[in-house]
Amino acid sequence: MRCNGARGLNLQTEYYAGEILSVGSKGWYGQVEYTPKPEGLKPFYRYDVFDDGLAGHRTFRRHTVGAALEPDKTERFTLQIERYHDLKGGTFTNYGVQYQFSYGGK
Repeated sequence: MRCNGARGLNLQTEYYAGEILSVGSKGWYGQVEYTPKPEGLKPFYRYDVFDDGLAGHRTFRRHTVGAALEPDKTERFTLQIERYHDLKGGTFTNYGVQYQFSYGGK
């Protein structure tokens, strides 16, 4: 589900329920994004949770902060930092750079 706000504050969420290795699993994420104008930098925050349903319902949690730039309807550049807790209790930090071509365009 996505809701684009009138003043550039957008909310997005997704829920997953299914099976992995024949075991029930589920997860969701919520994201808030600010778009001051269509061609501007879009800062965002996303929180993910995933329960693999295995061995005592292990849970993965992640916080992601970043910014995206869409110079036109077919390109998107993203920089992000994520801090996550894996299914074994470890905590890690990743940095990401992403380029998407034909993102949302035709």
